[in-house]
Amino acid sequence: MVLLGLLTISFLSVPVFNYYKKITISRIILSVGIPLIAILISIITKRIYSVHLDDFFNVRVFILVASIIPPIIFTREEKKELYGTLLFYFILIALFDPIHNYFGIGFYQMGFESSRYFFFTIVNIISFFFITGIILAHIHTGRAMENEKEELLKQLNLQNTDLINKNKAIEKQKTALLSANKRVEEQTEELSNKNQELEFLINEKTRNLVESNNELVQYNNELRQFSYTISHNLRAPVASLIGLTNIIDGKNLSDDNLVIIDHIRDSANKLDNVFKDLNKIIDLRNSLGTVKEKVVLEKEIREIKNMLQGEIESSKTTIEENLDVPVIYAIRPFINSILFNLISNAIKYRTKERKPVVRISSIKKIDQVCISVADNGMGMDIETFKEDIFKMYKRFHQHTEGKGLGLYLVKLQTESMGGTIVVESKINHGSKFTIILNESGNIEDQTIFETDFCRIFYDAFSDTTGIVWKRPVSDEEYKSAFTKSLEVFRQFKTPNWISDLNNIGPASPEKQKWMINSVIPEAMEYGLKKLAIVINIENLEDEQKDYIKKLRLVLNNLGVKSAVFLSQEDGKNWLLKDEDTK
Repeated sequence: MVLLGLLTISFLSVPVFNYYKKITISRIILSVGIPLIAILISIITKRIYSVHLDDFFNVRVFILVASIIPPIIFTREEKKELYGTLLFYFILIALFDPIHNYFGIGFYQMGFESSRYFFFTIVNIISFFFITGIILAHIHTGRAMENEKEELLKQLNLQNTDLINKNKAIEKQKTALLSANKRVEEQTEELSNKNQELEFLINEKTRNLVESNNELVQYNNELRQFSYTISHNLRAPVASLIGLTNIIDGKNLSDDNLVIIDHIRDSANKLDNVFKDLNKIIDLRNSLGTVKEKVVLEKEIREIKNMLQGEIESSKTTIEENLDVPVIYAIRPFINSILFNLISNAIKYRTKERKPVVRISSIKKIDQVCISVADNGMGMDIETFKEDIFKMYKRFHQHTEGKGLGLYLVKLQTESMGGTIVVESKINHGSKFTIILNESGNIEDQTIFETDFCRIFYDAFSDTTGIVWKRPVSDEEYKSAFTKSLEVFRQFKTPNWISDLNNIGPASPEKQKWMINSVIPEAMEYGLKKLAIVINIENLEDEQKDYIKKLRLVLNNLGVKSAVFLSQEDGKNWLLKDEDTK
C-alpha cells in the first residue's frame, strides 16, 4: 500500500514538474508509473481478492498496450529516456511471473494449470518488440515527413520572403522606371526640338560647304594651272636667259660687267632649280594613285650605293644592312627616292669626330613594315626644329650644301603611300628616320586602265601585266589597249603577260600583223618572257585557231614561253612557276 501511495504521489507530482518546466522528469514518471501501477494492482488484487485465470493475461496485455506511451511522448533525439523506459517495460513484461512468484501469487502457485501459459509469455515478449518496432518505425516515418514538411515550409517561407523582397524591389524599379520614362519622354521631346534646329543648321552649313567646296575646287584648279605655268612655262625664258649668259663674249666686257653677268647667271640657275623642284612636287602630287610593285630592298640600296659611290668613298662611310624584311610591295620610285635622300643626308651631315656609319634595317610589326635609316652624324635638336623638319626649303646645318627639299619629299612620298615617318635625333649623337608602311592589300589585281571594252591590270605578286577584253573591238580600240599595255611593260619591266581573249572575237589580219611585228618585239625589249593566253580554244573558228598557233610559234622562235588556259587562275599559277624568269 505504501508503494501504491508513493506512485500516486508521483503521478500527482507530474503537473508540479510541468509547472516548473521539468517536462522530461514528468514524462519519465508518467511512462514508468503506468506499468508499475498495473503490476502493483495485479499483486494487491491477487493477494486480497479471489484470483481468476484472466487476471494473469489482462495485466500483461495492459502493460503491452501501455508500452506505446514512451514512443509517443519522447522524440527520437531523447534516446536515453525513450529506450530506457522501453527497457523498463520489457523488464516488467519479461519478469512478470518471477515478480508474482516472489509474492507467492504466481500462476502455478495459485493452482492454475495450462500448457499454453509459457507460450503466452513468449508471445507477449515478441508482441512487445513487434508493437514497439512498428510504433517506432511509424513515428520515425511520420517525424521524417514532418521534418520534410518543416523543411518545405522553411523553403516556402524563404521563397515567399524572397518574392516579397523582389516584389518590393520591382515596385521600386517600376516607380524608378516610370520616373525615368517620364524624363526620357521629356528629353525625347527636347531632343526632337534640338534635332530640328540641328537639321536646319546642318542644311545651312551643307549649303555653305557646297558653295565653299566649289570655290575651293575652282581655286585649286586655278592654283594647279598657276603652278604648272610657273614651273613649266617660265622655265623657257629662264633657260633662254641662262643660254644668253653662256654665249656672251666676256672679252669685250669690263670686269664690273663680268661680275654682273656672273651674278645674273647664278640667279638664273637658282631660279631654274626652284622650277625643277616645283616640277618634282607637282609630279608627285599627281601620282598618289601609283601602282604598287615588288620592291627588293637590297637591290634598291645597291643602286643607291652605286649612285653615291663617290661620296661614300671620299667620306669613308660604312653602310650596314640588316633587312629582316627583304621584300615589300610599294611604289618603287618612292622607296628609291626615300632611301636615296635619307642615305645621302646621313653621309652629308656626318661629323668629323668619328667614322661615319649608316645603318639600314627593316622589320615587321604585326601588319606593318618599318624601314629605318640611322646614322652617327651631327644630329639635330628635335624639340627646337620638330615643326620645321619636313617643311620645304628648311635646313638645320648651314655649313653644308643643300636646298632643304629632301626631307620634304621623303615625308610627302611616305604619306602618298599611306605611311608615316618617325624621327629620333640628338645633337652630336646622330639621327634615325623610320618609315612605317602598312602591309599592302590587293597587290594581285591593281587596275591601271579600264574602259567599256577592256581592263588592264598589274599583278605585283607574280610581276604580271594583264589585259581582259570585254567585247569585240575596232582596230583603233585594239591598238589603244595594247599601247597602254606596253606602257605598263615599260614602267614595270614585267616578265609575265596574261591575256584573256574570251570576249574579243576574231582578230583581223591587220591586228594580227601589228601584234606579231610590233607589240611582241617591243614587250620583249621590256623583259617579256612568258605569255598566258586565256581562251576556250575548242569554241574558236579555224581562222582563230590558226592565229593562236601562229602567235605561239612566233613567241617560241623569239624565246618567249606561251601556253593556253581555260581560266585566268590556271594561267596565273603557270606564270608563278620558274620565278627566275625576270
